Amino acid sequence: LTTSQALLARLETSVAIWFFLLVVYHIIRHWMLIQRRRIAFDRA
Repeated sequence: LTTSQALLARLETSVAIWFFLLVVYHIIRHWMLIQRRRIAFDRA
């Protein structure tokens, strides 16, 4: 395994991690919005 291949593999790993974190963040945000809307609806 050459240095460039190792760097490329590391880059791919970090990109995959960042993508995963972004997806998780969006899911949590979306879920929180739904919860807030449900609470507001129950209060009304």
